[in-house]
Amino acid sequence: MIRNRSLLDTIFFNIHLDGSILCLHSSFSKVKHVFINPDNLIDYFLGKGCTLVTPAHHYQRRVRYKPSMNILQNGIDSDNESHQSMDRIYTPENTEISSEMGIVAKHILLRKESFIGYHPENAFASLGPEAEAIIQSQSPWNVYAPYDRIMTYDKAFILLLGVDLCKATPIHYAEYVSGRIPFIRWYCDENHVIRPMRVGGCSDGFDSCSSVVSHLNQCKPGNSGWINIYPFKDFIHELVQIFRQNHEITRCSDPECPRCRDILKGGPFYSFKRYGE
Repeated sequence: MIRNRSLLDTIFFNIHLDGSILCLHSSFSKVKHVFINPDNLIDYFLGKGCTLVTPAHHYQRRVRYKPSMNILQNGIDSDNESHQSMDRIYTPENTEISSEMGIVAKHILLRKESFIGYHPENAFASLGPEAEAIIQSQSPWNVYAPYDRIMTYDKAFILLLGVDLCKATPIHYAEYVSGRIPFIRWYCDENHVIRPMRVGGCSDGFDSCSSVVSHLNQCKPGNSGWINIYPFKDFIHELVQIFRQNHEITRCSDPECPRCRDILKGGPFYSFKRYGE
């Protein structure tokens, strides 16, 4: 049962969302006036033939590691500790998710038909007809591969339910396309081998982008308090151009934020001098 089905059906009819790819970011507490429970929300969109894609990140899997070469501009204030923590083992079968992702993302992740990306920290989860095709190429190093795939679809949208652009992970992808290199962190695989992975940076300043993409929002202003919909490709293309012209637009309010400091310089790069040289 949908509490406000007529409103949702009107939105879908006017924007032609049926059968589309939806990059979903949500706060269920903000949409309880429309949906009975998280599964009710998920089933509504699946019933329209949509494919749902959501971040299913988990922030407790990285390990402390000091590589043999310098990695500069890597979003940290000091070098990683020299010892390794081997008590966090990542396996693809792990279905833990950080609470920050929200209850809807957790319900998507835990469904038996869900496809989950191969990434220790920044995995995506997906349900629907195109889920496997979108998710299967994600890897620890190619963190935004699902978005590369979504760029090939004509009917793909960013769907924000009760959240602002600070929760819109595709903005990290726009940063990457514009030339900003994702940060490098480390994880331990099931063979106890320490491996590198790329991860996203700070998103606390992303809502500053709202004014430059507002013309792309497919929803009327009266609905903007709880639902905003942007065409995926147009949204990415617009932000890529903005980021190349205005580097500071994504900077958060913390003047000491190491991630904003370094990503605005282009992100990490290697120095082949050993530490102390």
